[in-house]
Amino acid sequence: MADNENYLCTLLLPEKLRTAAIAIRAFNVEVASVQDQVSKPQLGVMRMKFWEDSLDKIYAGKVPNNPVAVELAKV
Repeated sequence: MADNENYLCTLLLPEKLRTAAIAIRAFNVEVASVQDQVSKPQLGVMRMKFWEDSLDKIYAGKVPNNPVAVELAKV
């Protein structure tokens, strides 16, 4: 797990809040790790654009087929 400490802290939340908290943390991990996962800056820009577009689609009611985006849409 990429964010073990926060995951463990999330387990202390009331059950009805856990899924939302985990979805938000997963999104944070995805965005924060872009710089470490790409070899060229342009690839990082493309990944960030993917997330920008995904959030726009979520708000438009057209959830992308991505596990993190699906959970974010539920929040």
